[in-house]
Amino acid sequence: MNSAIYRAIQAEDNPHLARIIRSILEEMDVPEKGTGFTDASISDMYAAFNNPRAFYFVLELNKTVMGGSGIAPLEGASDEVCELQKMYLHSSAQNKGHAKKLLVRPRLQATADGGGIGEVRGDRVRG
Repeated sequence: MNSAIYRAIQAEDNPHLARIIRSILEEMDVPEKGTGFTDASISDMYAAFNNPRAFYFVLELNKTVMGGSGIAPLEGASDEVCELQKMYLHSSAQNKGHAKKLLVRPRLQATADGGGIGEVRGDRVRG
């Protein structure tokens, strides 16, 4: 059975997400300097998205963390603008419709927050 759960990030998800993200960056031959490899938040995604204007969804398949995606304010933009951040899926979870669901959930969260997050660039959803 392939039971998919989309839920809020928890602190214990950190090592699983870090491993998935780094393995994807390695598979893509992304250089270690000046890229996501040097992003300290990869090791503590829970802390990175633990604020009222951010949210991170985790995909769990059969009780195993398989990836996720987040939404947070866009650095340098007005307070009303946010962006999709750190969307990664383990290769075995790709091409099964999970990415689409992980794109929709942050947009819904942005609008459900009653303007707490604000505009989502790309489709111009306003909070």
